[in-house]
Amino acid sequence: MDVTQLLLHAQSADFKLRYEAEQSLKQLEETNFPTFAASLATELADQSKPPSVRQLAGLVLKNKFDARSSVRREELAKRWAAVEDTESRHKVKALLLQTLSSEVQEARHTAAQVVAALAVIELPLGLWNELIEILLGYVVNQNSSDELRESSIMTLGYMCETASQNGEVDILSQRSSQILTAVVRGIEEPEEKFNIRFAAISALLNAIDFAKANFESETERTYIMNTVCKVASGSDERIRIVAFECFVKIAEYYYSHLDAYMNMLFQLTVNAITNDVESVALQAIEFWTTISEEEIYRNQEAEELNKKSSSMNYIVQALPYLCPVLLRCLLLQEEDQDEDSWNRATASGTCLTLVAQASKDAVVPFVIQFVQEHIGNDTDWRSREAATLAFGCILEPDGPSAQGLEPLVTEAVPILLNLLTRDSNVVVRDTSAWTLGRVCSLSKEATKRYLQPLTEAAFNALERDEPRVASNAAWIFLNIAESFEEDHDKLNNELDIYVEKIMSSLFYAAAREDAAEHHLQVSSYEAFAPLVHCVSVSCQNFIFQSIPLLLSRLEATFQMEVNGTEARNEQAETQGLICASLQAIIQRLRHDVVEYSDRMMQAFLFVLSSGSSSSEHEDALLAIGSLADAIGEDFNKYMSHFAPFLSVSLRNWDQVDLCKVAVGVVSDICRSLELGILPYADDIVMYLLSALSSPELDRTVKPPIITCFGDIALAISGKFERYFSHVMPILQQAAQASLAVHVSEDDFDTQDWVIELRESILQTCTSIIQGLKTDNRQELIISGRHSEWILQFCERVIQEKLCCTEKLIAAVVGVVGDIASALESLRPTLKQMPWIQQMIDQCSKSPDKDIQNVAMWAKGIVY
Repeated sequence: MDVTQLLLHAQSADFKLRYEAEQSLKQLEETNFPTFAASLATELADQSKPPSVRQLAGLVLKNKFDARSSVRREELAKRWAAVEDTESRHKVKALLLQTLSSEVQEARHTAAQVVAALAVIELPLGLWNELIEILLGYVVNQNSSDELRESSIMTLGYMCETASQNGEVDILSQRSSQILTAVVRGIEEPEEKFNIRFAAISALLNAIDFAKANFESETERTYIMNTVCKVASGSDERIRIVAFECFVKIAEYYYSHLDAYMNMLFQLTVNAITNDVESVALQAIEFWTTISEEEIYRNQEAEELNKKSSSMNYIVQALPYLCPVLLRCLLLQEEDQDEDSWNRATASGTCLTLVAQASKDAVVPFVIQFVQEHIGNDTDWRSREAATLAFGCILEPDGPSAQGLEPLVTEAVPILLNLLTRDSNVVVRDTSAWTLGRVCSLSKEATKRYLQPLTEAAFNALERDEPRVASNAAWIFLNIAESFEEDHDKLNNELDIYVEKIMSSLFYAAAREDAAEHHLQVSSYEAFAPLVHCVSVSCQNFIFQSIPLLLSRLEATFQMEVNGTEARNEQAETQGLICASLQAIIQRLRHDVVEYSDRMMQAFLFVLSSGSSSSEHEDALLAIGSLADAIGEDFNKYMSHFAPFLSVSLRNWDQVDLCKVAVGVVSDICRSLELGILPYADDIVMYLLSALSSPELDRTVKPPIITCFGDIALAISGKFERYFSHVMPILQQAAQASLAVHVSEDDFDTQDWVIELRESILQTCTSIIQGLKTDNRQELIISGRHSEWILQFCERVIQEKLCCTEKLIAAVVGVVGDIASALESLRPTLKQMPWIQQMIDQCSKSPDKDIQNVAMWAKGIVY
C-alpha cells in the first residue's frame, strides 16, 4: 500500500483501518526514516493529491521534527542530525520550499510550519544557513506569486514562534534584521493583498522577541513603530487586532524605548477603545494593562533595592484622559455578565485595578467622582454595577493608601450592603458582594465596625441568593476570618458569636443543589480553612464538631455514580476540597484529632486508591502529611498501608505538583516517626535517587528532593551511613550544576531556582552532618573528602552576586559552623580561610537577629 492510501486510511472513521494505517506508517518510519521523511515531503508537494492527504502528510512530517516535550524534541533533533542520507535530506528541504508556492492553501501553510520546525533543528548546527536568504528573496522578488510571498513570510513567523517556544532565541537574533526586512516589506503591500499583509503582521508579532538589537537603534525602531501604527488604523479588523497585539508585546519587551511614541500610541489606543470593534478594543485595553504591570514591577523593584524607579510614569501622566475612558467602558456590561465574561467592561475593570496599583492615590479622585455620579442611579443597573466595580478596583493592598481610603470605605459599606441585600439586579448584587469582600480584605477597621451587618448580609446571600452572589458571599467570610488572624491564639475575640453560624452557612452552601455553579462549592470550602486557622481558642470545639460532618461528606463521594468526565471531575473536586478542609482542622487541632485519625486515614487512602486525577491526590497527600505531623509516632500504624500509595506518587515525575507534594510528605513523616521511617527508607531513597537521575524530572522538583535526603538523615541519624555513598555524590553533582548554570540578569525564574537549589544543598549538608554526629559517624565526611567540595561550594556561593542572598550566606555560615562543631580536626584549616571570617563578620552586622545569632554561634565554634 502506498503512502497516499495509508494517509487516507489514517483519517478513516473505521478504527481497524485507521489503526492498521498508523502501524504501517510507524513501521515505515522505523525501517528507514530518511526515506519515510522524503516520501511525506513528496506527498505534501504533489499537486495531484487531495488537499487533506497533503496536509496530513505535512503535519505528520512536522511532528517528526518538533514536539511539546523538550526531551522528545531533543530526541527528534538528534535523529535528524544523525541522518547520513544527504540525498534524502536535500530532497525533503527542496520539496518543502517547492510547496511554499502551492495554490492549495492547506499545503503551503503546512509546508511553512514544517520548514520552520526543520529550520530550528538545522540552523544551530550551521546547516541550511541560506534558508532566510532564500525566503527573503521570495518575498522581495516581484516575479514571486502572491502565494509564495505569503507562505515565505508565514514561514519566517513560524520560525520565530517555534524558536521562542523552544527557548532557541539566539539562533534567530543574529538574523533579526533580515527577518524584519522581509516582514515589513510584506506589511507595506497594498491593502488588497490581505493574505500577505496579514501573514506579515502576524510574523512581526512573533519576531518581536528577537528584535532587541533593532529596537536599540532609533532609526530601525521608529521605522517599525510607524509601520505598525499605520496598519493599526487600517481598514481590516483582523490586521488591526494583530497590530495592537504587537503594541502589547512591544510594551512588554521594550518599555524603556516607548517615550517618543507614547502620544501616538495613546491616541491610537484610546480611539480603538472608544470607537473600534470590541476585538480590537480589547487589545488596546491590554496595552495599558501591560504598561501598568511594567510600571508596578519597576516601582516594586526600586523599593526593594532602595533605588530610583526606572518607571516612566506613563499611567500617572495619562490618568486624566485614560481613566475616564476606562470608567465609561465599565458601563458597557452584557446583560447576563458573569466572572467568565470578557468584554470591554470586564477588561477595563482588570486594567483599572492595575492602574490603581501603578498610580496609587492619584487615581482615587477620578474613580470617586464616577462612583458618586452613578451609584445612586435607581433606573439603570449598569450605572450602579459600574460604580460598585470601580470602587472595588481601587481597594488594592498595593494600590492607593489604606489610610487615605479608610473614610471612603467607611462611608461606602452601608451603601454596598444595601445593594447586596436589596438590589433587584443579580449582576449588581454579585459585584457588591465582591466589593465588600475587597473591603474586608483591605480594612480590618471597617470589617470590625460593620461585622454584624456584614455577616448577616453574607448569611442571607449564601443561603438564599443565586450561586454567583453566594460564591462572593463566601469570599466575604474568608476575608472576615483573615481580619482576625492575629487574634487566633486569644481565648476570645469579636468573631466568636458568629463562628458557629458561619460554619453552618458555609457547609449549607457547599451542599446546595446548585453548588457546582459559579464555583460556589469551591468558594464555600475555601472560606472554611481560613476560618479554622483564625477563630479564637474558645471556638475550637466548633472546629472539632465539624470533623464527622466533613468525613461523612467525603465518604459519601465514594458512593457517587460517576458516569462521564464531568461527573468524575465533580467527584474529584469535592474530594479535594474536603481533604483540604480536614487538613486545616488537623493543622489547628493537632493531636486532638487522634480520635478521628483512623477514619480520616481510611478516607484519605480511599481517595488515593480511587481517584484518577492528580488534584485530589495532592490534597489527600497534604492532609496525610499534616496528620503525620500532628500525631507524631502514632502515625506509624498507618505506614504499611500508606507506603504503596506514597511510592506511586514519588514515581510520578511527569505530574510535577503531585511528585513535589509526595516528597514533602516524606519529610513530614521523617520528622514524626524518626527511626520509624527506617523500614521504608530503602524504597524511598531509591525512588528519590532515580528521580534525580532522570532527564525528564522537572527542575523545580530537585530542591525538595535534595532537602528530603536531609530530613531522612536527621530522622535515622547514623544509620544514614547506608545511603551516604549514594547521596553525597548526587549532592556534589547538584552543587557543581548549580554553579555551572548560566543566569542572565533578567531571568528571575532561573535566579530563584538556583538560589533554592543551593539552599537545599546547604541545608541537606547540615542535616547529614548533624544526623551522623548523633551516632558519632561524622568522620565519614572527612574520609570521603566531602568536606573539601562542601567548603569549595560554600566559598563559590558567597562570591556570586546575582544568585546570592543574605539567607543563602546565613546557610553557608550554618554549614561551616556544623563542620567545625562535628569535625574538630578541621577547625585549624577553617581558621586559615579568610573568606570564612569575612562572611561571619558580614552576617554579624545583619539587621536580621536570627542571622546575627547564627553568625555569633559559628564564630564561637570556629574561632
